[in-house]
This record gives sequence, structure tokens and C-alpha cells, in this order.
Amino acid sequence: MTKGKLFSSKIIKELKHYVYLLSDPQNNEIFYVGKGVGNRVFSHLNDSSKNDKTDKIKEIRYINC
Repeated sequence: MTKGKLFSSKIIKELKHYVYLLSDPQNNEIFYVGKGVGNRVFSHLNDSSKNDKTDKIKEIRYINC
């Protein structure tokens, strides 16, 4: 799914559903708010669809390489 850590099964069980946001680290502007379960929050890193959210994620990852 992604490099790095994912939520452990214990955390997933305790969290159940959660709300998360994605923000641009250069200006702290929020560009996406989502509701998730499990490791949903990390799935955006591998999303290959073409939209504003994925374009922004790719831009941020490129800048931070």
C-alpha cells in the first residue's frame, strides 16, 4: 500500500471510523477531508485516478523528494 507505517490492528479496532484531512505542508491549506476505516487514509498515496486531489498529492510528493 505505502512505504512506512500503517495503523496496527489494535489501533484500527479502537478507532473504528475516523475523519482525516490532507493539507499542503507548504501553506497548511486543507485540500481534502475524508472519512475512513482501517488504513483508508493511506490509500490516497497510491490512487492512480486523475483529479485535483491526486494531482495535489503528486505535486507535494514531487516537491518533497
